[in-house]
Amino acid sequence: VDLVVHAAGPFQQTEKCSVLEAAINTKTAYIDVCDDTDYSRRAKSFMSRALAANVPAITTTGIYPGVSNGDTLFLQYSYACHLIVRIICSGLY
Repeated sequence: VDLVVHAAGPFQQTEKCSVLEAAINTKTAYIDVCDDTDYSRRAKSFMSRALAANVPAITTTGIYPGVSNGDTLFLQYSYACHLIVRIICSGLY
């Protein structure tokens, strides 16, 4: 697995950042769509661990247009894409 996209909210009811922590522990890039202030503060506390593990961890991207914008930037910079014409997201099943 190269990337975890955590979209399994609601984040307001989550007390731990278990998915983020697992991503860092397995050195897997991470993006979430969190829109909750308390959760985002907890996620930010993992910054030094993510940096030390050299794991990109992007939190609080929002659902729309946040996810599409964040994912596009991640793809562009992580995989040296020079041009992204279109990304269509119809949901995760």
